[in-house]
Amino acid sequence: GLEGTSDDDDAGLKLFWRMIRETLGRRPFGELPMDPTSWYRVRQAHAAAYDAWLDKAHAPASSADVVDLAHAFLYCRATYGFAMREGHMDSITSGAALFTVRKVAYFDPAEDACQMTNSTALRDMIGLEAPDVIDACWSTAAYRPSFFVAVDDERKWVVLGVRGTIATRDFLADVTASQVRFCGGGAHLGFF
Repeated sequence: GLEGTSDDDDAGLKLFWRMIRETLGRRPFGELPMDPTSWYRVRQAHAAAYDAWLDKAHAPASSADVVDLAHAFLYCRATYGFAMREGHMDSITSGAALFTVRKVAYFDPAEDACQMTNSTALRDMIGLEAPDVIDACWSTAAYRPSFFVAVDDERKWVVLGVRGTIATRDFLADVTASQVRFCGGGAHLGFF
């Protein structure tokens, strides 16, 4: 490795550059974010839209809606599979470890858990049986987020869960994602 660095540092650096190559290699040159202030401007635009929404009058939520929202939150958590169930995302410190020291550890809970382990964690966190999960893909490939499709008979729901950022490659995909107008707001291109 480089003088003054450990093998773990070298592995982390190699992973970082691999993710950069994969990210930039999949984007047309004209769509690469070239303006370092763009993140700030997008965040400001989102904050302004949120503030405008708060200024509007809204009908109070029914208790049934609140229960449905709480139940939906369980599905949101479950999209993170094994890493969430085992507590690797319970705090800022443990979550940050998924993006740093865990990347060079012997086992990365975000990327090294197998399909069966993640699917079992999903079912355990929600209380589903194996037949209730129609499909699940716990991807470790860039630009291929993990997802599941499940049937919740009690609520009469069909749930499509798409996992958000949990690995470095996900963060890089977020940074380079193109936004399009969707239902009065914005969405990542390809999510609808």
